[in-house]
Amino acid sequence: KMDRVETDLVNKRLSNEMQIRQKEILTRLMQAEKSLREQEQDDKRSSKSADEVAKQLPPELKRFLNEHKTLSEQYKTAPPQLKPYYRNMVLQYYQAIGNK
Repeated sequence: KMDRVETDLVNKRLSNEMQIRQKEILTRLMQAEKSLREQEQDDKRSSKSADEVAKQLPPELKRFLNEHKTLSEQYKTAPPQLKPYYRNMVLQYYQAIGNK
């Protein structure tokens, strides 16, 4: 209908039929605008964030992490006889992995 109205306007044919079509187009546009407005205000369509679910580690992974922690503690408590330069590097390494 909009194409017909456009064609009539370009050809300068102003008639009652064109005015009726124009009114119908306007009515439909207003209905679409109203439905969009209602859709924005509708609470049924509101989104909600998901609940936070705590993830549990598998027992094998817990055991591995505990063994790894124990092993690294053993390395820290019984340091090998290193020169000061290497001792500082080892300490920096343990600090770096401790931050992760």
